[in-house]
Amino acid sequence: MIGTNLRLNRFTGIILGLILTGAMAPAQAQSTPLNLISEIKGNVLLKRSQWQNFKKAHVGDLLNVSDQLQLEAGASATVLCNNLKIWKVPKGRAVLISDGCGTGGVVAIQPNSSVVRSRGSAGLYVISPRNTHVLSDRPLFRWNAVSGANKYTVQLIAEGSEPIWQIETDKTEIEYPGEPVLQPGVDYWLMIKTDNGASGATPIPKFQRLEGKKSQLIQQQIQQIKAQKLSPEAETLAISHFYQVYNLNAEAIALLEGLINQSSSQVSIYKLLGESYRRVGLEKESQTTYLQALALAQQNQDISAQAEIQYQLGDIQLELNNLPKAKELMIQAQKSYKDLGDSAKTQEIDQLLQEMGHK
Repeated sequence: MIGTNLRLNRFTGIILGLILTGAMAPAQAQSTPLNLISEIKGNVLLKRSQWQNFKKAHVGDLLNVSDQLQLEAGASATVLCNNLKIWKVPKGRAVLISDGCGTGGVVAIQPNSSVVRSRGSAGLYVISPRNTHVLSDRPLFRWNAVSGANKYTVQLIAEGSEPIWQIETDKTEIEYPGEPVLQPGVDYWLMIKTDNGASGATPIPKFQRLEGKKSQLIQQQIQQIKAQKLSPEAETLAISHFYQVYNLNAEAIALLEGLINQSSSQVSIYKLLGESYRRVGLEKESQTTYLQALALAQQNQDISAQAEIQYQLGDIQLELNNLPKAKELMIQAQKSYKDLGDSAKTQEIDQLLQEMGHK
């Protein structure tokens, strides 16, 4: 009960709305501009406004306008700014991000918001699309394999109606044929049953097709990003962040999974995929991916990424009411934040640990 109460205290507004409606969770905390380190050569240092000292920067780091970058001898770095232009970081001195990218822009990255977990018989659940908007009128429907099941009956239900489409398949994914046409602004639910009696999780996650004007806008913005000729990792990160701005979580997940399947070992790719899984309520997938990200961060001595990942893993365990593991991970995160000189985050975790009964 302690873990549950802590979660309720921290996310009451979001959780209550999700319990009542099953809706996609809106972010409530302060957003971050999309200023993203797109390329690094040599040793580049980053100092966030809440850190005491400079630490090594990494491709994929998101930057606030009050953060600073500094190039060591022979180093270079570029930043994809929030106005979708590239800024080459000048040499010779520490420079504020606001000096190169300004303080305005076109988007703001929303922080992670957890989604109410859903449960079903035999562990059957929708993988995609869930708690998301979709761009395509032919989205890919995915769900997990259930032991002993040979056939899956898949139904698509529109808001206020009976099933509008149904199919039986022996696969765990199928592309929607596009008919009936998915209407923007309408809630849709994917219901799945197996031939051995398993049914999908409840509450059923829903999705919507993105409204046309927003769809056109994001396509234009993505073309602007692609025109910058970034590396595959930087381009994927930038576009995935844009997808999240428009709650296109399924699109972001597909893009990030694709790069990982091509053997990417970029910490920021795994970290963002772990966050994206969590946004849609896929805790198992989120935890697995965060652990992979943590291993890479430790290998690369990326203290900032370690701190963020350890905190998220601890928060997941807190959500699962596993207090001993949550404490262990939060203590690790606190140490990492201390190494960064981030006293505000250190104190926040200290308060959380006290609420969890840690002395």
